[in-house]
Amino acid sequence: MEKTTYTRFQGKRYTYEIKYDHAGYEVSRDGAIKKIGLVPNTSDRPLLTRAEAMHRGLFSAEIDIEGLIGMDE
Repeated sequence: MEKTTYTRFQGKRYTYEIKYDHAGYEVSRDGAIKKIGLVPNTSDRPLLTRAEAMHRGLFSAEIDIEGLIGMDE
């Protein structure tokens, strides 16, 4: 599983950890999961790679993090 970090630009400038794998991603802050994004199955392949999913616009953890507000933050 690939890991990276991301610091929000809007609202509270928390730093989140993002873990990626072939099925999707998990966003956490201080050990608490804040968001899970899954790559949907396609008819031609059971799972896409992270690069393929990003290229097709199927998920973007950074956009989801910027969308976290209020209690989710």
